[in-house]
Amino acid sequence: MLIKLYSLIYFILIPFVLIKGLLRKEGIKVFERFGFYSQEVDKDFSCIWLHAVSVGEINAIAPLVNQLRSRGENIVITTGTISGFETCKRTFDNLVTHVFFPIDLHFVIKKFFYHFKPKAVLVAETELWPNLMLFCRSNEVTISLINGRLSARTFKIYTKLIKVFRPILMSFDNIICQNQLYAKRFKELGFRESSLSVSGNLKLEVRPSHDIGSHLEKKLDQLFYKRKIIVLGSTHSKEEHFLKEAVCSLRDQFDDLLIVHVPRYKKRVKAIKAKYLRDGLMTITLDEFSDSSSDCHVLIVDRLGVLNYFYSKATVAIVGGSFEKRGCHNVIEPAFFGVPVIVGPHIENFEYEILRMEHSEILSIETTALSLKDKLSAILRGSDQGIEFKKKCEAFISSEQGGLQKTLRSLGYLTCFCVVFKPLI
Repeated sequence: MLIKLYSLIYFILIPFVLIKGLLRKEGIKVFERFGFYSQEVDKDFSCIWLHAVSVGEINAIAPLVNQLRSRGENIVITTGTISGFETCKRTFDNLVTHVFFPIDLHFVIKKFFYHFKPKAVLVAETELWPNLMLFCRSNEVTISLINGRLSARTFKIYTKLIKVFRPILMSFDNIICQNQLYAKRFKELGFRESSLSVSGNLKLEVRPSHDIGSHLEKKLDQLFYKRKIIVLGSTHSKEEHFLKEAVCSLRDQFDDLLIVHVPRYKKRVKAIKAKYLRDGLMTITLDEFSDSSSDCHVLIVDRLGVLNYFYSKATVAIVGGSFEKRGCHNVIEPAFFGVPVIVGPHIENFEYEILRMEHSEILSIETTALSLKDKLSAILRGSDQGIEFKKKCEAFISSEQGGLQKTLRSLGYLTCFCVVFKPLI
């Protein structure tokens, strides 16, 4: 009954999904969400379907995709966002097929399966789509959750609605978790222990790409020369004033301070710039940057896919989402570059990694404006920098790696398929 209600609501929302897609960058690709594809495939084509909703998930599955491709598998990747699509295109070019995730209705899912004939479905991290999962179970198509994550907040919701979510969870053939904490939560929700495994976080498997183009890099080198750099990464609106006040208050102590602000969403750039300008700070966006901008106080990054470049140049990185109830974004990326990391109290999206990094003394959790300012000041004075600190970062990353091979072992069934495509229910 609940599935029928869910499907009815989804069906009613179809016009809104279509209009929203047409008005945004998706354009004509929005029709992929309804099962209309421009990609032609051979009648004997089959593939492995990986769903990664956005940027972080695409980056996480990249090493797995490369391994599966090296084994001769055709790969179809679906994403749910424009930024995910752009990251997929930039990461894989034409080596994989990309389409937008089909809306979660039985007849649309069925169209996807008839077109691409996936022999297995791999879903990254936390995505639960009831009709897709029930469709796979009804048609004996293997579906697995990879790099599985279950935050405390989501776990609490699932626990309260256990009768709704347990049948959906049980549709997974196996769940491969990032760590024991998440595996324990899936087990407590009733998922069978025999199909539950721990791989480690795939985001730790490959050093993040931090290329920005040689021409722009040369110009930015002039801006960065002998500057102390605070990078505010993936920030959200409710935390931005708090963070801005904290970092700007340090300008009295550090004349050479440069603030690099990378908001999570480009649409916030204009408003953020106006606030810095009101405080009398020379502020430019990355697209406005020129050789004459090297004495600016604030650089606002209005381009997707370049955050890791700025992390690689940072003296210290503050990771957004953690100073509001949204939850922290990826803390692993700055650690790859040997950069001290600061987060706020809302660590739920990366709680395991954050606590491990705090134990390794490469990350600190700050909950007040005063403690944040004091920690930033200490780092900028050099007490947390140097070769020894970078060694701590390397040791942490090395100790947490191995997730790719463990995931491949758990997905060993993929090499055993003899695909016979049969009529779908």
